[in-house]
Amino acid sequence: MAESVNIEDVVAWRARLFSIAEELSLTPDEFDTFFPYVDNVYKIHGRSSNSKLATLTETMYYQCRIDNRAEKASRRQRTTHDLVPNDDANPVPIDPAVVAASSEEVFTAVLLEEHNHGLSDVASAEQHIESPGRPTKRTRNRKPRETCQCDMKIKVVRSLDESWKPTKYVITRTSEEGHSHDISMSDRIVKNHKVLELMNPDQPVERKRMTAKEKRAYDVDALLQQIQARYNDLEDSLRERYPNDKKRLDTTMRKWVNELQRTGTQFLAAPLESFLYT
Repeated sequence: MAESVNIEDVVAWRARLFSIAEELSLTPDEFDTFFPYVDNVYKIHGRSSNSKLATLTETMYYQCRIDNRAEKASRRQRTTHDLVPNDDANPVPIDPAVVAASSEEVFTAVLLEEHNHGLSDVASAEQHIESPGRPTKRTRNRKPRETCQCDMKIKVVRSLDESWKPTKYVITRTSEEGHSHDISMSDRIVKNHKVLELMNPDQPVERKRMTAKEKRAYDVDALLQQIQARYNDLEDSLRERYPNDKKRLDTTMRKWVNELQRTGTQFLAAPLESFLYT
């Protein structure tokens, strides 16, 4: 949390940028400050620019990440079925000449599939081929994953001045319907990079799949509200103890924010008394 950012503003802007019903206009500062808080919701999938207009513009197209995950899952499923057919009800006659020419390609495809799923042992790949030229698809025990097909898409039009510096951002929804899920589902599937960076400034931010325990504990809005509550408690206590000392108030609040950024979320449990006598 940059010290100029209010947590209540972050929560409000996240909700506004998630549920875009009407055209939304932002200043460059607002966009740079608040749009990263929904980088786990949207993924850019295209851009265009127009330098022939009186005002230079650049358009970026975003889609919901959950829609992208659904497309990838569907593409993986189609690819697996195409490479490894298994239709015992309608067997297809096998031409020995075709088998000789294609068995190596099929075997390579199965090996590649095994490798992509963390199986590098050639023997484990061979056991899934019953006979030359007659491979069978491998069945896996998969844990159920949260699924949702979301068609939400938006476009961001950035206006530029003559020196190509942004002057305004306009965000509009390009899909007919909004999200088919709430923002908490996006937070469970992909961690928000901005919040992680805020809570762990000394650690590199990695995008990796969350465990079930992490998903249950990870609630961005609740975390931001907890930070804001502690911030308000300290500010109220300082105003009560030093009602006419604005300099002390500002200095102490900056110190508290810096300490939060340095130590992370565990600092929220620390007592506030040490900051009342600085």
